[in-house]
Amino acid sequence: MRPLSSQAHVPKRAAGFRSRRRLAHDDPRGCPRRENARNRHTIGLTRRTYAGWLVAIVGAATAWSGIQDSDPAAPLLIHESTTGAQLFLVPEQPGNANCYALVDPAAKQAAVIDPGGRSSQAMADYLRSRGIRVRYVLITHAHTDHVSHLDYYLTHTQADVVIHPVELQLLRDRRKSNGHDPDGLDARGCLLRTDEQTIEFAHVRLKALLIPGHTLASLAYSWVGEDIVFSGDALFRGSIGRTDLPGNAGEACLVAYIRAKLLSLDDRVRVLPGHGASTTIGRERTANPFLRDERRTKRPAAPNRQPDDSGKQ
Repeated sequence: MRPLSSQAHVPKRAAGFRSRRRLAHDDPRGCPRRENARNRHTIGLTRRTYAGWLVAIVGAATAWSGIQDSDPAAPLLIHESTTGAQLFLVPEQPGNANCYALVDPAAKQAAVIDPGGRSSQAMADYLRSRGIRVRYVLITHAHTDHVSHLDYYLTHTQADVVIHPVELQLLRDRRKSNGHDPDGLDARGCLLRTDEQTIEFAHVRLKALLIPGHTLASLAYSWVGEDIVFSGDALFRGSIGRTDLPGNAGEACLVAYIRAKLLSLDDRVRVLPGHGASTTIGRERTANPFLRDERRTKRPAAPNRQPDDSGKQ
């Protein structure tokens, strides 16, 4: 007799079920047409989803790289005085500060405030392209994000550097530690300014205001007759400068000098800080949490913090 196969003992329905299950799982090529189509659709959808995420991630990375590596915008004209003097701004770039320039177009002379990094280079290119001579470079304090482009002005212009004597010594020490010539500043000439002393050129007159706290001898510069003050890193919109960095004079000192030197100005005076957006004395007098309540004990986080002397605000 013909031997019975194991298959012969299995009912036909069960045998067919087992066969279909084997085909569906062990040999995908034998899947029923409907199941195969569903699998292909799922796989295709998954691949498209992953591809979409990959494109989005690469696009975001490219865009961020473009922002980081892009050149600063051309200087913006933000004020013009009745005498014709103009004020330009190049907003801060990563690692440096807002750069300002006071320009007298008739005399073709200018003063640059806080030459830090690419912002300052954009300002220098703009002034040079218009044949404007830089008479002064004004330093609010010696942190790197405010002075990293100073060498350009020492090399390519005859500008005098305006700085407080204490900050000058800090700057010379930092230049020496970074491998720069610490005597280069003295060779080019520095106008040492302390509290209430003035700087003048063409139709522009500025007054230095001593505001220690963020550093030992930070200066602000008031544009006499124009209701504008350049506050450096002393006063910001809704905040004040950091006092947790080496070489600071303490928050109590900073607040006291802001009250004495800046809040004594008229409410309409416009404050142009080293970082972030401009504000007014009136707004900060009423809304700044550091100045509104002398009994405050908890300090809110300050905006736009930069790296330390390697650029900290």
